[in-house]
Amino acid sequence: MLNRPATKELQDFYLEQLCPKCDELLRFCFALCLSLQDARNLTAHTFSIALEKLPEIMKSQHPMLALLSIAWDNLKSEPERQDDMLPPIISTLLALKREERLAVMLIDIMGLREKECCSLTGWNAETVIKHAGAGRQKILAV
Repeated sequence: MLNRPATKELQDFYLEQLCPKCDELLRFCFALCLSLQDARNLTAHTFSIALEKLPEIMKSQHPMLALLSIAWDNLKSEPERQDDMLPPIISTLLALKREERLAVMLIDIMGLREKECCSLTGWNAETVIKHAGAGRQKILAV
């Protein structure tokens, strides 16, 4: 939670700009985790961190990218999930490296531009293209 009282402006920004993005963030987290419970936990954790960074996020030109970046930063060091009893589509997506899954999702599903992907992930353009290409190839090979 915020260590200081939130201003009316921060409260309005949170309620009007971030809260409506909750479903989109949950879908993003699910695409990364491939587990509804893990996605819910990551979404909740992301919003708790967002509260601490609210003034910074409010100044951002793309608040949603800030949320996605927080989620990615918190997930990228976690071990990948392993499960043999999954539906084929989930197994296919789990076969991708987390970075490949992220790149494909950001570009092909969310429609972000390469520059936005670089900003969110901290990768350079070549790395974004490499991960997206590798992910697409693996999906098409199934």
